[in-house]
Amino acid sequence: VVFQKALGSKVDVKFKGGRRLVATLVAATEEAVTLQYTALEAVEGKKKKEKVEHEETCSLAEINSVTPYIDFK
Repeated sequence: VVFQKALGSKVDVKFKGGRRLVATLVAATEEAVTLQYTALEAVEGKKKKEKVEHEETCSLAEINSVTPYIDFK
């Protein structure tokens, strides 16, 4: 499988259509990859946005590129 080295690390995923996502690569198969990321979303009944964990499976057909993400913080 192509993404075996990157499993468990942060990757920068660019989708067809211009969408971009920085996420942790959880699993990878020949047809799809599973990404886990945290996003700030408005929760009903609260004033502040809260961090919400998401896990998304994307097919390789809708992904343009996957590159390792390097964070200098």
